[in-house]
Amino acid sequence: MSHFVLVTCQTPPIPASSCHILYLSQVMTIEDKTRVAHHEAGHAVTGWFLEHAAPLLKVSIVPRGLAALGYAQYVPKERKLHTKAQMMDTMCMMLGGRIAEQIFFGRISTGAQDDLQKVTRLAYALVTSYGMNDRVGNRSYAAPSPGQMVSQRPYSEATAEIVDEEVRIFFFAHPPISPICRAPLFPYLTF
Repeated sequence: MSHFVLVTCQTPPIPASSCHILYLSQVMTIEDKTRVAHHEAGHAVTGWFLEHAAPLLKVSIVPRGLAALGYAQYVPKERKLHTKAQMMDTMCMMLGGRIAEQIFFGRISTGAQDDLQKVTRLAYALVTSYGMNDRVGNRSYAAPSPGQMVSQRPYSEATAEIVDEEVRIFFFAHPPISPICRAPLFPYLTF
């Protein structure tokens, strides 16, 4: 059972739309607030240096909902088609928060779970759906619908191993954040 502890409002006079209730479970320690601030700043700073990143609209470390401790909001560029370079920059920006945690605190936290899920999904899509991998080739395998159980893949076990290996190589041998990590901005991160 959650208890209401504080109602915060952005500006007086107080319109109802600018107020929200903080639950006891949303009250964070100074250490957690500092970590979330560095994490969100990592997204923002990383995106600033990337050619294809969407422009930053705002960053917040105020907890929203049950899971989000903070967020970086971007103005999406109106595109119907995306290049591999654009998707790589998007993944790089998503990993910027985790990189910032590693640099500033020397260790990572569970705060990047949603970012990692999105990056992993996009990396697999590059290999299996968009045909942007030389080894798998110009093939597109249908992705399962959200919430759908995957009982069998539309490709063989050997192809599944190749896909997993290519995604692993993508992250470790040629990480999507490598141009940023090689810059003076992130000198302490190694893979």
